[in-house]
Amino acid sequence: LARQDMQLDSLTYGGWINPAHGLDEQGSAPSVLGGVWGMLWAWKTHQIPLPMPEEEILSHAQAAVEYALRMQNGLGLFDLRSCNYSSSPDAAFAVHRLGLGMLLIKPLIEQLPTWDTVYTQCNTFMIRAVEGIKVGGFHTPNHRWVTCGALSIAKQIIPELDVEATIQSYLAEGIDVDPDGAFTEHSTGVYDAICNLCLMLTAEFGHPEVLPAVKDNLTYNLHMIDANGEAETGLSLRQDFGQRPVPLDLGAAYLLYNTFQETPEFVQMAKVLWEGKEIPGTTDLLWLAHAFNRKNTDKSNPAKLPVFTKFFPYNRFWRMRKGKFSATAFSARYNLLTVNNGGAHLKGLSISQSYFGVGRFLPETIESDGEGVILISSGEGHAIHR
Repeated sequence: LARQDMQLDSLTYGGWINPAHGLDEQGSAPSVLGGVWGMLWAWKTHQIPLPMPEEEILSHAQAAVEYALRMQNGLGLFDLRSCNYSSSPDAAFAVHRLGLGMLLIKPLIEQLPTWDTVYTQCNTFMIRAVEGIKVGGFHTPNHRWVTCGALSIAKQIIPELDVEATIQSYLAEGIDVDPDGAFTEHSTGVYDAICNLCLMLTAEFGHPEVLPAVKDNLTYNLHMIDANGEAETGLSLRQDFGQRPVPLDLGAAYLLYNTFQETPEFVQMAKVLWEGKEIPGTTDLLWLAHAFNRKNTDKSNPAKLPVFTKFFPYNRFWRMRKGKFSATAFSARYNLLTVNNGGAHLKGLSISQSYFGVGRFLPETIESDGEGVILISSGEGHAIHR
């Protein structure tokens, strides 16, 4: 709230200013409003004290929702200033974050009469956004499921919305999970969680046929998390490539799947991710609250991960985890190996020699006997990834 513009005569009154570039972020207002609704839910249901007087929070929320409505264009969309203008996917992300908080508070809103106007204005924002999302399209693979999830969550809040035909059109394309269980973007650190959570929102709305794909990817990612909760991102095609994030929202996905089907190993992985994340974000917490609000989950057993050695033939890599130690070997990449041992991380291993420009070891073939792995290079290959 410290970054919110509360100057009444400002063009960006009610918006949040990004300190990196000094401009307002149009999608931040509905996101923070979702956090406000979550804060009120925690106060009313779990007696968590508010961080400031309710009247002060209300003034911030009123400014935020007025800003959000003011920023919507004629299609109900807004801009992500860095790259996406009149963006349907960014509106869908905003609907998720706002909608998760609204789902939590909806049964309790009658206990908060001073918040009626803000809640009604949030509904108005969502109705406008849904109309734009329905016709706005997408530009990365995960946006299809972000769209389905946004429309599904909006329908749960505002039942009269007509969204089914659009959801059906996206689901008809088929879900992009490969034989190993990986999504197209291979983004364990960011987008796998988003895809799974959005597909499960779609399942809640009445499309349980998406759940097998979700289970396949969550099972795949059981093997992609290190003992300290960090994600192996050496295959990612997105911004998490080569990073070491602890994807707590993936933990929320594991818990949410457990509300559809009891899966103890998924609950264990959620605990590992929770224990590995130092500072949860608001969106992480909203997703976790949504999962716990659907079903109580046993929290008594300590978090632990099974030992495994596994070869993934479709994506041509090998991975093992034993206690705090894990390793990944890749084919068709100059980075042959990553290793993590209790947080001490070997980011990469490559073999190079100066010999007519072809001295870099690039394995075309990867073989595994189950316990170990062999990489073979002819010296004539070309990298297919990074």
